[in-house]
Amino acid sequence: MNKILSICFILIVILFLGCANNAEKENKGRTKGNQVLQLKTSETITLKLPPKGFYYSTYVMPYYDSARRITFLYRLNHRTNSIEKYNLKTNQLAGVLKFNYVGPNGINQLKAYYIISDSTLLLMNTYQGKIFLAKPNGTILKRYDYLNQLNLIPADFFSRTENPLVYSSKTNILNVNLSPLKNSVTDKSYYSIPISAKLFFNTNTLKVNKIRYPELYKENNYGGVIALHFFSSTYNSHKDLMAYSFNADPVIYTEDSRGKIKKYDAHSRYFVKPKPMPNKQMSFEKSRMLYLQKPRYESLMYDKYRNIYYRVCLLPIEIEKGKKYSPLKIAEMPFSIMVLDSNFRVINEQKFKKHLYNVFEYFITEKGLWISANNPYNPGFDENKISYVLFRLNKKKE
Repeated sequence: MNKILSICFILIVILFLGCANNAEKENKGRTKGNQVLQLKTSETITLKLPPKGFYYSTYVMPYYDSARRITFLYRLNHRTNSIEKYNLKTNQLAGVLKFNYVGPNGINQLKAYYIISDSTLLLMNTYQGKIFLAKPNGTILKRYDYLNQLNLIPADFFSRTENPLVYSSKTNILNVNLSPLKNSVTDKSYYSIPISAKLFFNTNTLKVNKIRYPELYKENNYGGVIALHFFSSTYNSHKDLMAYSFNADPVIYTEDSRGKIKKYDAHSRYFVKPKPMPNKQMSFEKSRMLYLQKPRYESLMYDKYRNIYYRVCLLPIEIEKGKKYSPLKIAEMPFSIMVLDSNFRVINEQKFKKHLYNVFEYFITEKGLWISANNPYNPGFDENKISYVLFRLNKKKE
């Protein structure tokens, strides 16, 4: 009997030490010695919007003009089917790139773009799923009808994805987020549809990537009018791989140029994953309130200057009884930003005050991470201007 008790005691000690070692490994992943990397505000830039400008953009992209040594910020205006160009050295509007809906140079509704150089850019439209090689003056040089090649149906409004176009000048390959709808998002077959493909410009061919929605989307209900099926992707130019983050999944998925997929657990310290949506009919108002109470993984960004990733997590708001909630209330949700190393180990995670930022609009430069301050609930909000706050990584003793 004493021998059995001794063995049990030894096993408990081993288990305890193992847990301690795991906790230590996790702690080492979150800190640098006795210091932790922390995002701190550094500076703010304010840009005046042009006539018909809009304070919120679904897509912004910085481009460094090496010949002029100036960083320009390109900003999509979906209301005017144009792209605004700002000089970040003078903080002035440098021009507006306008595109036609119809005609010889018509592209329909502009959804996304990628700046290749100051003389050429790639465009993608909504619903038709076409890619265009264009000049800044709106002239279309070439058209690529990739969805017809794949026999897929274009995406609708509810299939929004982040960073839908990623171009590599080294390989001359364009990675495209597809997010097409063959069926409703409440249909489980929706989550087996390809969500990403590569367009090889050298051979004018298209290849579907292996990445698909995670299995948890087939096992649980994350669809519906108010859904948690959006995803974000980002490109690591150092390793030539795409990384994907899904609203409901703590795991980050990568696919390299050979099609090899890897998984990395990178859950938030505030939640692991949201609970599925109820499998029952409910009013838009009720589903909206439920949606605002569910945390989610919103955006994934690769910072090529520091070889790290940022993962934005939306956190639930406290619902006030008897108060009505509109779609705008998503801007009231608090959020955290996870900082991960190049292997997706969590370095740190910070929670930010609500109402100060619009975390859906961001970009990265050599200086650091810029986040929009154009939150309608911000006391300093001005719909005629756009402001971005710079966050730098600083070391802070614990």
